[in-house]
Amino acid sequence: IQSFAFFRVALLALGLVLSPSALLAENRKVVVLPTTDSTSYGLSESLQYGLGVLYQEAKRFDVFSATSGVQGFTPEAIQATFESSPGDILSFVYLEESRISVFLFDRTRPSEFIVSWKSLNEENSAPLTSELVETQFRAAYAEMLASYDQNSFQSLPGGQATDNSMRVARTE
Repeated sequence: IQSFAFFRVALLALGLVLSPSALLAENRKVVVLPTTDSTSYGLSESLQYGLGVLYQEAKRFDVFSATSGVQGFTPEAIQATFESSPGDILSFVYLEESRISVFLFDRTRPSEFIVSWKSLNEENSAPLTSELVETQFRAAYAEMLASYDQNSFQSLPGGQATDNSMRVARTE
């Protein structure tokens, strides 16, 4: 048992030497802003809550919820939202009749953002179901998070993107 304890301590020490930032890194703070729902579905609160749950499930974010959103889609409006927020990241869902989008803004990249959207229209014109909304919401979130992990941002209107920016991630 003593050798096992020594092994654990040695392994931890090796990890600290090889990658101290990975072991000691704090979670980034995500503020989940209210959902913008331009539909009659009434899903604003559910989607805001669901987005927070998805960030928590990622186990690398500390999640906070906000009662007010961004006041515009400009670098100045985003910066103003960050100034009144404890977060490193702002995120929200935008729901339209035909699609669901997930947005992310990073405090360290104030003139850029990431958005991923998924279609809510099925080819057979079937009525919209909660299962379809949830499936597409989760898919848009996963795609947005993958873009975040790859630092694939795009410029805000009036902003200047860095060299590793990309176009809007969108799939049907």
